[in-house]
Amino acid sequence: MKNRVISFTILAVVAISFSFLGSFIYKYVFEENKHVEEDKVIVELKNSLALSETQICRMKECHCDFYDNCKVIHEQFKNKKIDLVKELREDNLNTDNISNLIKEIDSLQSLLLHTTVNNILEQKNILDESQKDKFFSMLINRVSNEQKTKKIKHN
Repeated sequence: MKNRVISFTILAVVAISFSFLGSFIYKYVFEENKHVEEDKVIVELKNSLALSETQICRMKECHCDFYDNCKVIHEQFKNKKIDLVKELREDNLNTDNISNLIKEIDSLQSLLLHTTVNNILEQKNILDESQKDKFFSMLINRVSNEQKTKKIKHN
């Protein structure tokens, strides 16, 4: 029984650590810089893909919807993390509650990923064939650069 409690505590601490990291990234990218980042993304897309005015308007709508959805998910995510910390604070740990909260947090992280993928698919539908190639090249470069940045920060 003691090993089970220790295992759940370690798992919960790891989950909280990732949650805090996710919150930091979300807050940095989506909250504090929302309008600046949103405008920057639209300008980058407009310049790189030679978007028409209609496409720009539709892309802005996609971005607004995406940021609004992410904000809702983040709020739920934050509340679940608070619940998890409160549960971990208890002297008599309820491992079932901890497991359920971890599952709910995982579910919200998955929902955020699905929301992101759906946003990319919506944007893809706005673009013509030549723009799609450039768009996905930009995404690949962005992901590659994020990975390089993470490696540099960890070294």
